[in-house]
Amino acid sequence: MIFAVASLLLVLVAAGAIELHRRNLALTQLQNAADIAALAGKKRQIMSKATMTLGQSQAAGSAAAKQMFDEILKKSKYFNSLPVFSDTWNADGSYAINSTPKYNMMFGTVLPPQFAQLQVRTAVDMRNSVPTEVALVLDTTTSMFNTDGRPETRFTLMRNAAKSFTHQVFNAAQAAGDVNAVRVSVVPWATTVNILGGAPAAADFTGDAKVVSMPDKGSQIPVASPLNHSGIANAGGGLFKPVEWRGCVTGETESVGFDDSKPANFKALRAQAAPIVDVTHYEGPIKSTPVTTCTCTASEPVPCGPGGGGGQGFHRLIEQAIPQIRSAAFLFDKRINGHGNIQLAQCTNCTAQSCSTANQMLPDCTTPTKTKTLPYCYYWGDNGRRNSFLEKDMKCTDYYGGCFAPGAMPPELDVKACVADPNEPDVISGKVAWCPAFYQPTSKSWDQLVGGFPPEIAGPNLNCPSPILGLSGNRKQIIEYLDRMTPVPGGTHADVGLRWGLRTLAPTNQWPKFFGLTKDPGAWGDASKKIMVLITDGVNEQAQHLPGYWGCNVIDSDHPDCSGSPDNAALDSRMQSWCDSIRTKYKTKLFAIAVNFKDAAAVTRLQNCVADPASVYSVDAADLNKVLDGIASQIMSLRLTQ
Repeated sequence: MIFAVASLLLVLVAAGAIELHRRNLALTQLQNAADIAALAGKKRQIMSKATMTLGQSQAAGSAAAKQMFDEILKKSKYFNSLPVFSDTWNADGSYAINSTPKYNMMFGTVLPPQFAQLQVRTAVDMRNSVPTEVALVLDTTTSMFNTDGRPETRFTLMRNAAKSFTHQVFNAAQAAGDVNAVRVSVVPWATTVNILGGAPAAADFTGDAKVVSMPDKGSQIPVASPLNHSGIANAGGGLFKPVEWRGCVTGETESVGFDDSKPANFKALRAQAAPIVDVTHYEGPIKSTPVTTCTCTASEPVPCGPGGGGGQGFHRLIEQAIPQIRSAAFLFDKRINGHGNIQLAQCTNCTAQSCSTANQMLPDCTTPTKTKTLPYCYYWGDNGRRNSFLEKDMKCTDYYGGCFAPGAMPPELDVKACVADPNEPDVISGKVAWCPAFYQPTSKSWDQLVGGFPPEIAGPNLNCPSPILGLSGNRKQIIEYLDRMTPVPGGTHADVGLRWGLRTLAPTNQWPKFFGLTKDPGAWGDASKKIMVLITDGVNEQAQHLPGYWGCNVIDSDHPDCSGSPDNAALDSRMQSWCDSIRTKYKTKLFAIAVNFKDAAAVTRLQNCVADPASVYSVDAADLNKVLDGIASQIMSLRLTQ
């Protein structure tokens, strides 16, 4: 009898220990589900307030909370059926969830039934928020024109995702009722940055709105009152004729490695025009040259002005030309020498009929020893190869080039100084003429891709992105700067974007004054949360032909403005230097998003940069909105109060 009683007690003790462990696991699982559901419900209610009444937004929040609660617990082994919860929307803005289910006991026949009863309660609100400072460091190179088979470009998708992100963090801050809850900076970059942004406006969290796509060229609305950096960057003396300096700088005065020193005396960055001369047509001299073949290569007349001529641009013209005969006696031969001069084969028997097809063999040129006379004609030099714009008025003819019969020289025309850049204020206002170019119709339909490529941009500011905005607590101003962004050519220097992104967060070394802040950023490492989000679609590239922050490289000697630049490996090293310092020295949380990367090594470099696998994303541009929404949720996490 004593043994039986003792055995029963031992069984009860063992069963109780097991059941207590299972009960604690069930309670933990239930509490976690309630906490996560409450966060999800409050977040949905905040996001719905802009388009719903208070009651409707709370109903949407309750539905989102229940969906999350059920999703977490539907596969639980501790509950025979989904636990039911009740929720409450309090007058102070907090949201509470209460749940009192019974869990599935293993030893229900030997333990009292009340042992199965569980109860959890949780509540969330946005009071006592921690100030948050976010730098959006956005790649605005022309590769962002790629559509990857979608109707919208990567650039449009990135802009829209950044705008959605902005609305999300400001909606959360607005719910907190704290004007210091969040500030955001916008740092567009390519191979350089633009420092002529305006001062951050007064904090204003209002202005939530549906995200609307902008053209890739952006709003074309200049900054109304750019900050005065006349003592920091020198761009006077008509250096940027026929327009003005738009605000991009070189890093000639800076350390090539990590350096967070005060603003330097920056040099204004100017993309030099290719050397050009007035178009000149010759009626000779004529000389006899033995040729083995003679072919007709057709050419289509095009408007006069920059863009015509030799080098790469001329080859594109010839290859795309519609067969058309302007002169039965003088035809293009497609042979171009190093100066961009073109040799024209004179074939006396060549007729419009026999040349109706490009590169057709002429009947009288089939004999290898046949001698033909070849006139030499000169035209645009190497204009069109890199940066075709006119700094001053000049004369030209309305044909690219050609030898003309005596007395048939076309009249010269007056051409005004011009650039081909849709974001030049002087072009937008009509003060400076628009330069026609191969892929640039005079109608300025800049958003049309031709042959899968963006249109050509030409001018002294052609690789200058839109301006930086320092930390701003004004939602509408941040959206305005995102809408202003436009892709620019020149290459990718991620270290430049990271360098200037950190500077927008800096409370030291005169950077707050540089960006026109009236309230300094929080100190490094204090209660202020400092976040940087880097978005890029490319690997680091050495600047070729067009000068960037660290200069540029050329393969010829006719562009003295290019004096050398770091190669890709050096740029990768500089990027890593900045990543390490951002994370470790300045305690800034770094997120990186690789957009449509095809290079696995480049993704690895971003992973090394961030040093946190959970904070690196390699995604299709169509998923940017989802990723940035997730980052926004992490940044502006709601606070559990119970």
